[in-house]
Amino acid sequence: MNFVVVALGAMIGGLLRYIVSISFSSTVAGSFPWSTLAINVVGSFFLGLVMQFAGERHLIGDSAKIFLTIGVIGSFTTFSTFSFEALSLFQSGEAVRGMIYIGASNVFSILAAFGGYTLGKIF
Repeated sequence: MNFVVVALGAMIGGLLRYIVSISFSSTVAGSFPWSTLAINVVGSFFLGLVMQFAGERHLIGDSAKIFLTIGVIGSFTTFSTFSFEALSLFQSGEAVRGMIYIGASNVFSILAAFGGYTLGKIF
């Protein structure tokens, strides 16, 4: 049953990722990978929130946790895309943009995970 739960969640997360990606591509110009940064930060926030609800608070059961974390959030976030985009920035001679992208992705995603986890304690 967990395979079905993960597959359904992955379908939703993948669709959400695609929607965010095309939304950014039509509204934000330039070579900076804004959509991937936003996806990873938002995904980190929601992972922190879900883990708080599933862990300390016990508000989410095992199936819902698997659906949300591995399925939806796992397919929504984009670490492999992030890695390739960072590499591409370096290869195209944009080392400063590459470093900013790596730093911003890591710092904001960790802060977002902390924010989601902390917010989960409140609700």
